[in-house]
Amino acid sequence: MDKDEIIELAKISGCDLDGDVVLIGDKTYYVHIFKNIVEEM
Repeated sequence: MDKDEIIELAKISGCDLDGDVVLIGDKTYYVHIFKNIVEEM
């Protein structure tokens, strides 16, 4: 799964625009939509 897909899923799931943690499958990501940041935790 690439960065853009993760950001889209975060938007759909109601992730905060200024940084939030999202669980996708068995992985946890920190996503900051405004800054276009995705980091696997």
